[in-house]
Amino acid sequence: MSIHFAVWLSCGLLSPLLSAAAAIECTGEKDDLLRKMPVGLPLPTECLMECTALIYARKVQLRDTRNVRLKDATEETGEYCWALDLKCNVGESLQHAFVVLPAEAGREQPTLRSTVPVAGPLRGHPGPDLLHESCGLRYDVTRHFGAGSAGTSLCVQVLAQQGPTAAADYSVPQCPPFLVTFWHHRPNVAQQGGGG
Repeated sequence: MSIHFAVWLSCGLLSPLLSAAAAIECTGEKDDLLRKMPVGLPLPTECLMECTALIYARKVQLRDTRNVRLKDATEETGEYCWALDLKCNVGESLQHAFVVLPAEAGREQPTLRSTVPVAGPLRGHPGPDLLHESCGLRYDVTRHFGAGSAGTSLCVQVLAQQGPTAAADYSVPQCPPFLVTFWHHRPNVAQQGGGG
């Protein structure tokens, strides 16, 4: 319960106050990021909620002004996917995108492989200071969200260390992977665009 309150407090009060240049820049109308959740929409996983609390606590500690968004994946036949069309506000540009795979210490560490838009292994990455190591294993997927990206979604598979043959017998130890995006916000652009 206290984690949920901390997340609410961090997201509700600090997110508008705390907001670096990259592949995606928002130039359209201001997006309504905070809206009522439709009935029947699944709640975020506990791993995502715990990571959100850790990130926002670290944001306050480091006085970091980047916007951070976390999103659970949709699971489709053993793949975890996210839309490449990320929601953002006028004046924001994507700085980094990471797929985070929660993993238990002391257990065999899985690996990730992208399947869409381009198939191939994803390499572990230490991640930025805000992305707490307790959130899980981090994989940089920023390049998949660039202006020249093909397709409409990014999908990954979780593989055991032995390779794809063992993947069918492997299950994610704690939670499915989730996406963490870091955004740079230029307030003067938002004000010129009529947003805020």
